[in-house]
Amino acid sequence: MTTLSPTSNSAPERAKPIRPDARLHGAWLNVARWAWMVAALLLAGNFVFSILPYYTALPTVCRVVTQCATWQLAPDNLPALARLHISLDAYAAYTVSINVVASLLFWAVGILIFWRKSREWLGLSVSLVLILVGSSGVADSLQGTFLTVNSPLLLGVLVLLFNVLQWPAVGLFLLTFPTGRFTPRWSWLVVLLWMGQLGYFWLTTFVPAFAAGLPLVLLITWGSTLGVQMYRYLRSYTAVQRQQVKWFLFVVVVGFLLDIANIVLIGLIAPFNAPDSWFKLLDGTVTALFFMTVPVGIGIAIFR
Repeated sequence: MTTLSPTSNSAPERAKPIRPDARLHGAWLNVARWAWMVAALLLAGNFVFSILPYYTALPTVCRVVTQCATWQLAPDNLPALARLHISLDAYAAYTVSINVVASLLFWAVGILIFWRKSREWLGLSVSLVLILVGSSGVADSLQGTFLTVNSPLLLGVLVLLFNVLQWPAVGLFLLTFPTGRFTPRWSWLVVLLWMGQLGYFWLTTFVPAFAAGLPLVLLITWGSTLGVQMYRYLRSYTAVQRQQVKWFLFVVVVGFLLDIANIVLIGLIAPFNAPDSWFKLLDGTVTALFFMTVPVGIGIAIFR
């Protein structure tokens, strides 16, 4: 009786595994490392010099919503502080601390990946994305505050430039993780959706009516990215690469569910979404915990 070999034409066709991560050599490696370090120094300056103005803003009560710093309290929130016997200064110190801790975790994992994986394109790009997010603070809290103070024009332009690059960089990471390559090759076009998403975010700032279209924009951008990853997972990934993706998704999904639960409680359940609810004071903490799951998941996946 004739048996079919693993390479027989009758066997189900399977895509070839993706080649190992691309590595940089010689002058290109040195240029990439120096560019990374220059970017890291600029971002570190933004991070450090944003902490004080953010801390200065939080102990004051925000009376104009459009001018509030992230998690700066409005007059309606003060009764919750009074019932818990917490001063505005104590609230400000805690909120800044949790932001800084979350940001430092991004920095620590980003620097570790750069130290161990800077020869690989994926290591350089992932570590840069991590320090980009870390320098901005949770939900851009530190960066947003920094841009409102009288900073030198050149530094402000550089910080704005990094902010523009942040979301496309996140899309680039999600589309090439964990191999550092676009597979299929046309998938680089999805990065254009991430750039368009950033432009739409800005558009809603000037035309609030466009905010109604945000769910659709997010669905198209994130859905396309997820579709590419699912295709690669089923057709191209090796066993090790599948494990990397599983670790990353597991940790991030846990944090995502935590953040969704927070949004549902604040948005839909009356005792929690009242302006003077003590639960609203925890919004920054829950969001920071969600952010912390991202570098943990990436670190585990990159180092397997």
